[in-house]
Amino acid sequence: MSDDNDQNVSVDLSNEVVTGDDLRSRCRQPGGALQFTGGRIPDSVDLSDMTLDRRVSFVDTVFEQSIGLSSARCRSLDFTRCRLLGGMDATAARIDGNLTLSECEVTVAANRSGSQRPATIWLTDAKVTGRIDITSTTIGTADDNWTRSIHADRVEVAAGVSLVDDVKANGEIKLTGATIGGSVQIYGTQIHDPYVALYISEARIGGNLSIMVGRGGVPSTIDGGLVASGCVVNGQFLVYASSIKAPTGADNPRYRFRGARSGVAIDATRARFDGDVRIYGGTTVQGKVDLATATVESQLDLADTIVEEPDTGWLPDSYSIDLSNTTLGSDLRFHGSAGSIRLENAKVAGSVHFEDVEIEANRPESIEARNARIEGDVWLDRARSIGGDVDFRLSHVAGDWRAPGAYFDSTGALEDSALTLTSIEVDGSVFLSRSFEAVGLIRLNRARIGGRLAMDGTTIRQAEHAPSPLVVACRSASVASGLFLNWQVDGEVDFQGTSTNLLVDDPTRWGTGHIISGLTYQRMTKSAATLPSGSSEGERSQRLQWLADQNEADAGTYSQLADYYRRHGRTIDAEEVLIARNRFLRAERRSQGGWRNRLKNLADLLWDVGVGYGYRASRAALLIVALLAATGAILNSGFARDRLVASDEDNVVFSADAPCQSGTVRCFSPAFYAVDTVIPLVDLQQRSTWYPSRNLRYGTELEWGLNLTVLLGWVASSALVLGLTRTLSPES
Repeated sequence: MSDDNDQNVSVDLSNEVVTGDDLRSRCRQPGGALQFTGGRIPDSVDLSDMTLDRRVSFVDTVFEQSIGLSSARCRSLDFTRCRLLGGMDATAARIDGNLTLSECEVTVAANRSGSQRPATIWLTDAKVTGRIDITSTTIGTADDNWTRSIHADRVEVAAGVSLVDDVKANGEIKLTGATIGGSVQIYGTQIHDPYVALYISEARIGGNLSIMVGRGGVPSTIDGGLVASGCVVNGQFLVYASSIKAPTGADNPRYRFRGARSGVAIDATRARFDGDVRIYGGTTVQGKVDLATATVESQLDLADTIVEEPDTGWLPDSYSIDLSNTTLGSDLRFHGSAGSIRLENAKVAGSVHFEDVEIEANRPESIEARNARIEGDVWLDRARSIGGDVDFRLSHVAGDWRAPGAYFDSTGALEDSALTLTSIEVDGSVFLSRSFEAVGLIRLNRARIGGRLAMDGTTIRQAEHAPSPLVVACRSASVASGLFLNWQVDGEVDFQGTSTNLLVDDPTRWGTGHIISGLTYQRMTKSAATLPSGSSEGERSQRLQWLADQNEADAGTYSQLADYYRRHGRTIDAEEVLIARNRFLRAERRSQGGWRNRLKNLADLLWDVGVGYGYRASRAALLIVALLAATGAILNSGFARDRLVASDEDNVVFSADAPCQSGTVRCFSPAFYAVDTVIPLVDLQQRSTWYPSRNLRYGTELEWGLNLTVLLGWVASSALVLGLTRTLSPES
């Protein structure tokens, strides 16, 4: 090739008509840069297979037929304000410099064997050692919905590709398998195609892929979708203040192209981005954003983006944003509005920021993040989810899971679930607080939370036509640092088998019903909002009512509360709870029926009334005093004296109403006899001396009455001794 010091040639063709052969002959001449200005070429220009030993440029030239550069080689090729009315075919061309089209008009399609669609500019398998720059150029015709504007499969560009300053491409730009050493810049460009507008699948881009606003604030429009599946971008993928619309004709039987999918606006499945992916600045995406199985080494930022359904082609169960199996090296951010979002099996090395997001679900799930792995926090502050379930089941979050001030409405969701955190692992805390509101079921079954579960200032109510009144399902969960439940609940809650270190709540605000069987806690207190009210006795009464209101009552819940009171030195409170537990068991037996249960309940009732199941020893003392008084009064009456007798060694019988015979038998004393009868631990030798005579009328009855008094006294004395032992124990 000639060097840059060869003599440059400028050819003025103004007002001339030049044949294609003449132009070809001039281009073959040796020399420096060759510039043609003006002129009209009525027939085709065939430079195929030629080696042009110079730079070639055209200014204000009209090509009425096609330009053929197939397998040609030249230093550089520039078109400025030219009209290429027959298109350009540069298949397999080698350009050792730049390919530039500035302020040009390129129309009319050329077809090649093996291609399904014709194209206006062919660059398939071409090699450009510099850049491809297209500026302020119109490619294709607006009324042609079948022709591609640029077909450049496997093109190799050493530097970058730019389409800037109001480029209008009426047809697909196809760069399948392209290798581009620099950036791809699309600024202020409009690309329209009903099947797919920009196709860069399997391409390798050494710099950034940018779709931005052009000069004068002209936004870029990709009307027909962007397909970047399997693409590798060594820099950033940036879309700013632009519009990307899904294809409208992808399902047309005439166009059988597997890369175009109905309803998909951005298809970056399997793509790899070494820098940020940012779609921001009020960008509007009409159709699905699909980055499933993609890898983003830095952050994925969809801030201020609106993702909405396209006019046609939307699949009813399609996700609006699909990030399933995606790997992110930093944060995920989205603060705009969209339909359902999928994060299933995603791996996020940073945090997920969905603050202020608005989701109108078009699936049963509004956010589907099953089995996601998030190394930072999940932020859903003030998020609004309408018509779907926020589903993070089986996920792992290394930080906090937060949704303060959020509103989740499950109307239309699967099983009326508003939030599903089933089997989630959160190393930090879960905050559903500060005016968080849910309409529908919150699922926390088998959740493992390393911090706290905060539901302070939370409102939860049933969804309309919900199949069950249950609004919180938190079975078998583990919450290390505490349950904070200062909430308003319209419905039932289930905390069966859940364990926590601290329970902070208002026992009067557990909804219309609750299940707490197996709920274990080491400490408990009333929430700060209700703490000042009531004494310890009032708090205990509220707790007992809390236990009594269980939907599926369990005696173990009473034992758990009593154990808590006992461990914290509140012995009286513990005893009251255990008494309530025994009464609960008595009620359970009553509901079961049967004569055995009735007999047990009778004995249980006497044990309860008598000594409070042994926890009220003072009742035993009162019973002993009452028995002593009653027995003494009866023994002091003539009825008992007339029927009590004693005998000496000579079998001489003495009557209790007779004067005391000193020295023969022990004198009868009603008071001592009563003590000897009622308190079995004391032997004053009254009952062993004096006994009712069965030969006298009512003597047998008096004997049975005294024996019954002995039994009652034995029971009361034993209860008193046990009660005193408990009272004097070190634990008490």
